[in-house]
Parts: sequence; C-alpha cells; structure tokens
Amino acid sequence: MLDLSWVLAGPFATRLLGDLGADVIKVQTEERATLVNRPDFPYYPVWNRSKRSVTIDLKRPEALPVIRSLIEQADVLVENYSSGVLERLGLGWEEVATWNDGLVYISMSGCGHDGPWSDVISYAPTIHALCGLTHLTNPAGRGDIGCGFSLNDHAAGFGAALSVLAGIEARERTGRGQYIDMAQLEVGAYLIGPALVDYFATGHETEPAGNVDGLADQVPNEVYACGDGRFLAVTATDDEMWARLADTVGVQDRDLLAVEARRERRAEIDAAVAAWCGHRTGVEAMMALQEVGVAAGIVQDAGDLAERDEQLQARRFWLSTELPEFGTRTHDRFPGLWSRSELEPYRQAPAYLGEANFDVLTELAGLDVEAVAEGVADGLFT
Repeated sequence: MLDLSWVLAGPFATRLLGDLGADVIKVQTEERATLVNRPDFPYYPVWNRSKRSVTIDLKRPEALPVIRSLIEQADVLVENYSSGVLERLGLGWEEVATWNDGLVYISMSGCGHDGPWSDVISYAPTIHALCGLTHLTNPAGRGDIGCGFSLNDHAAGFGAALSVLAGIEARERTGRGQYIDMAQLEVGAYLIGPALVDYFATGHETEPAGNVDGLADQVPNEVYACGDGRFLAVTATDDEMWARLADTVGVQDRDLLAVEARRERRAEIDAAVAAWCGHRTGVEAMMALQEVGVAAGIVQDAGDLAERDEQLQARRFWLSTELPEFGTRTHDRFPGLWSRSELEPYRQAPAYLGEANFDVLTELAGLDVEAVAEGVADGLFT
C-alpha cells in the first residue's frame, strides 16, 4: 500500500490498514514534512505507526519511473492532496490505471474531484462548517462554536479504510481495481444524516439545540454538574426508565410519567435532576443511577480515559511503546479484539524520514544500493 497522504485523515486511514497487516509505504519529502508531518512532532508516531517511510521528490522528472515501479506492484494507493495535484505530477488515476489495472486508488480531497467546489482547499474545521456539523454542534441559539475537534478527519479515515477493503473485495470478484473519489465534505454530510432526512421528509430545518435529542426528544437528556465539579450525562430513554429515575431523585409528580408531559416541563425536570446531582460526586451519581437501570455516564476527560477508565484498562486498550524521540509513550490499540489474529506488536512509526529508503527502493523499485545513495545525496530521495 502506497500512502501519499499527509496531516491526519489519510494517515489515520492507512494506520488502520497497517495495523491490520498491510505493508504501508509512506511516501514523503522533506519539503512537505512540516509540523504534524514530521517524526519529531508528537502526533506523528500516533498516526504513522505500522508504516515504512520513503522519501521521493515527486516534482522531479526522474522520480516518475521510481514511483511508477512501486505503483505497478501496489494493491492500494491512498492520497489526500487537493484536487488536481497528483494529475499534474503524472500520477492521476487515468494514468496509473494503465500501469496497474488491479490498483485500488482512493482520493480523499476536501470536496471531491469534480463540481464547482473541487478546487476548494480545506481542513477539518472548514469541512465542519461546509457540511453543517459546526452549525448543529452548538448550544441552542448559537452557531459559532462547533465540535472544536477534527472529527471529520477521523470519520474520513475510517470511511477510507472501509472503502479500501470494499475495493479489494470487489477486485477479488472482478479482477480489476478501481478509483474511489471520497470527498470529505460528503463524509461530513453523511454524519448529519438524521437532520437531512428530517428536512427531506418534512421540510423542517434542524437548529442547534444543545443536548436536546433531535430524534426522539427524550426528557431528560442533559448533562448536569455534580458536587465535585464533574459532570454527568443522564438520559431517560423511555417512560419506564423515567419512573426509576424519578424515584431515585425524588420526583413524585405522576403527571410526568409520559414523555409528552415531560417535554412541556423540561426546565423543571432538569432543575430537579441537577439538584440531586449537585449533592453527590459524579461517580456516586453515575453508579446510583446505573444500579437502577438509568442511562448515566460521567463526562470523562483525557486523564480519565488514559488512567482511570477501568473498562479500557481491562480490555488493554492502552499500550506503552519506547520511541527514540520521545521515550516511553502510551498509545491506543486497534479498536477491537481479534480472537484468531495477532495484530500486535505494531510496527513502530518511522524514527526519521526516509528510514526505509534503501530497503524499499532496492527490494521493490529495483534500484541498487549505489543508485539509492546517489539519489539521497542529490535530493531525489529526500
């Protein structure tokens, strides 16, 4: 698998596939290896484990036969450059498909390779705004906050990994590869599917509503401050669960047994649950509600997840690795336990750019050691 992607969305997709056993060859240049794209940046080892690093300056004409020899042997090529970049380098789908008709080639540009926005340059926050995520992930009456994290990059990474596997499965049946133009804008629009379905079906435009459940509008469905400064998310998913919650927090009004009545008195119910939570620690409140079958979860931060979440610890989600640049670092395991496959230990992320130049370019590109050394010296392989 050739990984010609950078920043987050593409590297996350190829990391997932590398964890599953693909031989991922990450192609970079020193010129474009800025910030998160450098091995000495803390995020790089997280997003680029399970890969081998090769440096090839694709803008130089003499690089074309080298990268072509790699593409001819590849099963998959992943790229997330802006639309048209690889075409100008002679590496667009129409060209490389003549070299390798079994190649699964996936592009992950912001808005896709056709249409009026195909030339838009974007990152996750701009995609969030374009696809509606920023609008909907706000408290009621606000439109300027959004989710505050590169959610769509991660979603696009998962989507690309799944698309690659589907492309390989199709090749098993047909004998031919294919081109997958996966616009990250469309991934984001997919994430707000319920709001779009509501609009198409009824003409209703969903507005920011904070924690109000936009589908079933269960009440309560809110996050409450607890006595120790922690926050607790509580949802009554049906009237029976509400009855158990009401008994626990001391709400005796039988007029509230039906959700329709609770919607009309939402503020009163939220105040009652908030008062009950305010006299308990977050963990105490969570355990008390869970013990009576009420959906309740503490709002966890990174420290909770990394150090105090008993479930993640029990399932060995966190692993420790010695990294040359950073020492002992904790990282996440592939999200799933495989009963008959050993995914670990993972290949460590490259310690420096071009770490596998000699291995890959001699084994797969057919160059001799002297040619690789000369390419490194004159900047072709840097």
